Formats: sequence, structure tokens, C-alpha cells
Amino acid sequence: MGTRPQNPGKLTRFEWTPERISLLGTMTDGEVAERVGASGRAVQVERKRRGIPPFVAQLPPVNWTEERLKMLGTASDRAVGKRIGTTSTTVARKRFELRIPPFTRAGRRYPWPAEAVERLGKETDKAVAGRLGISVPTVRLKRRQLGVPPFKPHGARVKWTPEMDADFASMNDEELAAKWKINTKSVNDRRHVVQGIPTGRFRMKWTDAHLRLLGTRSDGELAREWGCSLEGVRFKRLRLGIPLANPPKEIEWSPQIDAMMGRKTDAEIALILGCSRAAVTFRREKMGIDKAPRVGRRWSGEELDLLGRYTDSEVARRVNTDRLTVRRKREELGRPLAPFEQGLVWTTEMDKLLGTDSDVKIGKRIGRTGPAVCLRRMKLGIPSISERLGLREWRDRTKG
Repeated sequence: MGTRPQNPGKLTRFEWTPERISLLGTMTDGEVAERVGASGRAVQVERKRRGIPPFVAQLPPVNWTEERLKMLGTASDRAVGKRIGTTSTTVARKRFELRIPPFTRAGRRYPWPAEAVERLGKETDKAVAGRLGISVPTVRLKRRQLGVPPFKPHGARVKWTPEMDADFASMNDEELAAKWKINTKSVNDRRHVVQGIPTGRFRMKWTDAHLRLLGTRSDGELAREWGCSLEGVRFKRLRLGIPLANPPKEIEWSPQIDAMMGRKTDAEIALILGCSRAAVTFRREKMGIDKAPRVGRRWSGEELDLLGRYTDSEVARRVNTDRLTVRRKREELGRPLAPFEQGLVWTTEMDKLLGTDSDVKIGKRIGRTGPAVCLRRMKLGIPSISERLGLREWRDRTKG
């Protein structure tokens, strides 16, 4: 029995040839990812989009003996699954059923002071996690263990009028929410569930200047500059038959690369090959090689000052490391997540820079991400530099 196709308009960045499509569902998404050189997530999205059911290995049912039950929570679900010959999903399902917390490294378990417990259920798990500097699953598990119901905002239910519904044709979700002073989630639900109209975030008015840029740079870079979705740019490019600026290549696993497994980190090997870290991880685990031992990173005083001030991804980019290393160091110091959800403070000097260069470059100068700069620029009605200067002058400037 097939799977119902999901989001037929949502395309993944990877170019799917008929040969690659024929592999979907015949093996695990991870195995397909290794063969074609894509990430596991890209394979999963494409498989679901085409309504292809996932590959299910025929594993015998688990006999949960007392000895096996004692293993739950003493190691990662994947490690326990390997020991008893089943999947990590089966292990996780049993652990949740018995309300056993997931495995954490020694000294990393959150102590849960009384004031932190009091916050549970009074605001969203994501908000609590952001305040405490821990993960959302950790908050959710603790709340469920204590039997605390999830937070539900007490607000008046939106009464949709014909006048409000008419705005869906000309406004995106953010604009409509601001006009009628309601939250974006309510607008998005109304658009999808009630009217079945594609979300306004993917809408864009395509000009000749936009079309000429398709395929000259990556879809993500163009989407950030224009303030639209990556899916919208990719769909338009594919519809016009324009190839990628730098199409991904299939991974060539040479003996030299295989010899690096377990000696260099997966991220380092992925950087050498120009592929995703997930593809390297899958290859290494298939070869039965343990990951390279993690060497403690030496943090300078200036680097430590960045923790908690910027998002973990932004700090990782600045100090040239991976996001997990940043998160571990931030949690070790007890610093909360950067208050990204609470909004960023924009000064007059920052606003003056908008539209004078690409959003990404301006973001690097003022410590903001490219998308954050793009959203601010659009909110103020400031055109991007490529729109303001024109295509030819912008190309000459970037070359120079």
C-alpha cells in the first residue's frame, strides 16, 4: 500500500534523475543518501513528496527481557538498539512507554531547580527551553513525567470575516497577521486548513531581473536576498529548466577517504568531499568504524563572550567549528540560548546599512544572520542592492 504524496510543490535542492528516483523506497533513506551524495533529509523529503513508502527492514519482534529493560536509558537509543538487534525507534518507543529519560553524558543532566519546574506548563516548552538554555525534548519529557499539561494560550478565538478572507489573495501571512493584530499561526492555519490556499511566504512577483539571476548563484543565496522562500526559487528555476549554479556531484569514496574514517571527524571529511556530514556518518557506521575521538577545543576569551549573545549556528560560523561543539560549551557554562525569538534590537546605524550591500555581508558586519537582515529590510520597504543598482552593475560590483 503506497503512501499519500505530501506537499507536491515542495522540491528538494538535489537534482533527482530517473535512476536516483528508482532507488527511493528500495533501501533506507540513509543508504540512498550515501549512493547519490545527498543528505538523508533530502532523500526523505523527496520520497514523501512522491508518495513512496519508506523501506522497512523485516526485524523480529523484540523480546523485552528484564535484562534488556535495564539497558534503557543507560546508553543512546541507537547503541541499545545495536546491542539487542533492533532499531533506535523501537528502543525509544519502549523507553517513552516506561517513562525512562534518555541517556545523557555524565554531569550533563539538568538539575531542575524548583523555579524551573514552576515554569512548566505556564509557557511553551520552547520558551522554557530558551530561558533555561536546555533542549526542548528535555523540557517536554520533564513536563510529561510530572503530568503537567502543555501550555495553551488563553486568547480570544479569531472570528474570520469575509473582509479578512479577501486579504489572502494579496497579502502574505505576516502582513495579514500584522494588519488584523493576530498571530501568524492562526493566519497560516486558516490559509491551509480552511481555504487550501498555498502559503503567502512562497509567493513572489517575478521580474525579468529576477529570472536572469536564476542559476547564476545558489537558490538559497537568491532566496535570502529577495526575501522569499528557498522552495519558491527552486520551483521557479526547475519549472524554467535552468540548471543549478553549482550542481552537487555524486560522492566518490576513494581508499584514501575511507582511510580517514575514524581519524578525522565526519564534519572534516564532509568538508573535504563537499558533501553532507550525514552521508559521511552513514558511510563510517556502515564500515563499522567508530567516530574520531572528540578533542576538547580551546576557547579564547573573545570566543566565550559570543556564547549566548548570538545563535549557536552564528557562533559556530564565527569561530570555525560545528554547532554541537558550541552548544555543549554554552550549556557547560550555564548560558541560555540567544534571545532570537524575543526579537533583535535594530539601531538607526544598522538600518542605514540596509540595501547598501548584500544581506549576508551586512549581517556579518552587524552580527545578524542574512535572513534576519532581509526581513528587516523588507519590513522597512528598502529594495535589495541588486534591485537598486540593476543586474549588470551589481554583477560588475561583485566581480570587483
